Amino acid sequence: MQYLLIILFAALLAGCQGKRDLTPDEVELVNQLRTELSATEADVALAEDENSKLTSGFIKGLITARLEVLRTNKALIQQRINAIESGARVTLTVSTYEPDPQEAARLTEEIEILLGEIKSAREDASQHAGGMALAMKHSSIATQEQTLSMLKQRHLVAKYGLSYLPAPRPTTSTLDVGVDSNRGASAKTKPADGPFGLIHGLTKAEVESMAGETATLLPGSTNSYLLTTAPKSHNAFENYVVVIGDLTGLCAVRAIGKDITTSRHGLQAKADFNQMEATLSGLYGAPERTDRLLPGSIWDEPEDWMMGLLKKERFLFAQWQGEDEPLKNELDNIALVIKAKGSDTAYLVLEYTFQNHEQCTEESQAAENGAL
Repeated sequence: MQYLLIILFAALLAGCQGKRDLTPDEVELVNQLRTELSATEADVALAEDENSKLTSGFIKGLITARLEVLRTNKALIQQRINAIESGARVTLTVSTYEPDPQEAARLTEEIEILLGEIKSAREDASQHAGGMALAMKHSSIATQEQTLSMLKQRHLVAKYGLSYLPAPRPTTSTLDVGVDSNRGASAKTKPADGPFGLIHGLTKAEVESMAGETATLLPGSTNSYLLTTAPKSHNAFENYVVVIGDLTGLCAVRAIGKDITTSRHGLQAKADFNQMEATLSGLYGAPERTDRLLPGSIWDEPEDWMMGLLKKERFLFAQWQGEDEPLKNELDNIALVIKAKGSDTAYLVLEYTFQNHEQCTEESQAAENGAL
């Protein structure tokens, strides 16, 4: 909400500058933006009406989160209109992007597909008089509509290059760009200033003291340990694997994400991936992104997206390697990957590799070879 207030304040300032004569291109752009604004205002009004009919519960939480995204979208559009008409500088202190017509077109297709799925889901729900089945269908529709609001925000970013604010996840509270300060609160040692509160070279005892939990060695491994929390846990992840050499110390951290329920098209999965990628890009710069289907795969239709991921014939991941300038916190590589558990369930994996990882690997291999 704080971000939204900043946007609205900036929009009001821009609107007070006074209008000026616009070029033909600017007139066309403003007209397009006003069309987007009208559509967004209609979405806000609909969500507000739905929200007013509920007093509490999971669905109300989803609608509340959706409203925050839609109101942010409205404020972003209004600020851009005001800035163009007045010649004022955009005052937001968040990341901005150049328009990307190809990405905008791709997102338009995703939005149309999701709109069709929501329409079908509503028609299906109308056939039920009540009970648990209807409640589940309404929950599913509310989740889809929340995903739709996030897709529309990304579409605005891609089509008009509007400033981007990370959208809230479909819960009763927004997704924090930082960490969940409640988890790991019982830790005995203060978290470090690194990813998930960890830095390279930490011993197993130091990691356990920071996390407030005993690390469990993974079966078949000599240096990989499982934690259910981290010194600084993020609410998108539920488990953490730390790689710790006896001599080199901590050399990698792998966070395993919570289950993401999604459609066959993978819309919610892709939305969550895009959101996390955008957050990391704000911290580490633009990544190298790979989104590809293997040649010859039969899972080449839009509705086969999740099945291709499940069969390991489709891949979506982003990498930060610090080639132009070194990554902070002694990091050598960051990788964000989306994986599938089933045709309707996905999860994120986020891995940080430190600069001592090669020595850590050599140490592990030496330990394994010593057993021969």
